[in-house]
Amino acid sequence: MNIVVFNGSPKGDLSVTITYIKYVFEVLEGHDVIYFPISERIHKYEREIDSFQEIMDAVGKADGIIIATPVYHVMVPSQLKRFIELIYERKAEDIFRQKYVCSITTSVHYFDNVANNYLQGICNDLDMHFTGYYCAGMKDLGKERERQRLTQFCQSFFFAIQNKIVFPTRYPRIPENHFTYCPSLPEKHYAIKGKKIAIVVDCETKDCNAYRMAQQIASLLDCSENIVNLRDVNIKGGCTGCLQCALDNDCMYQNADDFIEFYNKNIVAADIVIMAGTMKDRYLSSLWKMFFDRSFFKTHIPVFRDKQVAFLLSGNLSYNEGLRDMLSSYPDVEQGNLVDIVSDECSDSQKLDRLLESLAMRISHCTQAGYIAPSTFAGVGGRKILRDEIWVELSYIFQKDHSYYKKQGLKNGFIDFPKNSIVSKIYTKFIMLLTLFPPIRRMLRKEIKSRMLESYTKILEKAKQKRL
Repeated sequence: MNIVVFNGSPKGDLSVTITYIKYVFEVLEGHDVIYFPISERIHKYEREIDSFQEIMDAVGKADGIIIATPVYHVMVPSQLKRFIELIYERKAEDIFRQKYVCSITTSVHYFDNVANNYLQGICNDLDMHFTGYYCAGMKDLGKERERQRLTQFCQSFFFAIQNKIVFPTRYPRIPENHFTYCPSLPEKHYAIKGKKIAIVVDCETKDCNAYRMAQQIASLLDCSENIVNLRDVNIKGGCTGCLQCALDNDCMYQNADDFIEFYNKNIVAADIVIMAGTMKDRYLSSLWKMFFDRSFFKTHIPVFRDKQVAFLLSGNLSYNEGLRDMLSSYPDVEQGNLVDIVSDECSDSQKLDRLLESLAMRISHCTQAGYIAPSTFAGVGGRKILRDEIWVELSYIFQKDHSYYKKQGLKNGFIDFPKNSIVSKIYTKFIMLLTLFPPIRRMLRKEIKSRMLESYTKILEKAKQKRL
């Protein structure tokens, strides 16, 4: 078979991800494989139409395509995202139609499902046969069982191609939104004294809904001078995955562009962060993805912690739950508060005015109250994955993270391993032994609901006494 591999890693041949693919084709021989270093050479593909067309020609002749990529900030790297944008900008969609495709990602399993869901959505939009995705752990290639599992996955991919297997479409196309927002002058304002507000947008022109929404919320919060357009920031390129930042939070781009200064001044120093942009395919722009990827110079130290966060989107968000999941994950994992995500899909200027005014009121209220929402499964689970990796396996690489997590400790939910108290263990074992006796077991079954409420009832009684 003729197989085209899209290498989504900015590290090219030095990528862990592409090593997995090379292993597969050492084991499963008899295929003609062409590798394209998409992320490593994205600037070349942007500049040189012939180089981009070379990839399209190979896709046209291919029996199958493998998208192999690491997971960067819950998604594919910004360079691969930019390549997907080029497919649409250069009207190359038809080349991919009815082609067989699968995705293989490597990570520490931190939101890797979300990244693969994005890729599946793109492949559905391109009318491709998406056979499935494979989420590999970074060190899985060193385990015989995992090598066998990876090989089996690729065999099923080849089986689908040979037998012309068809697959259901998981993600319907997102309808375009042609609504033009015409904001009205706010009658009330909700200034928040003593708090720094950062409003970051990515807009080619101010004549777009995303910028108008940002202007409206800025007017409502009395901070119109706080809007920063990412296109006005000198950003040389996307994250290269070099991990120079892991030791001391020093990026390879240090002093080469203005991103770090911009990020520290506008995001790290802010109490309230509002981000605005236009949906592009199933994400925001690749520039927004570059923003998130480059923010990794802070590694896994939670920048959004204790901040109020909101997103303003132009596009039909209700058709794109994957994007909602991605954006929600940032404040959730980092213990910030996602006030809300507001989009213009209502296609009604007056209603959007009310939505933005309500958002401003809620931002003000949450800020004054100091409210931070409790973490969901995504936030708790995400932190536990990072905790386990940074505490042991990756501690020698992410030394700055390890030091931060150790300093924060149990009180802030970073090092919250299961209790190792000898007293607790003895007590639990003793109770379990008691329940082996039938009379005690019957009593436990009878009283289990009331026992569960015991401690809470005491708290409730104390609250009643204080009220009286």
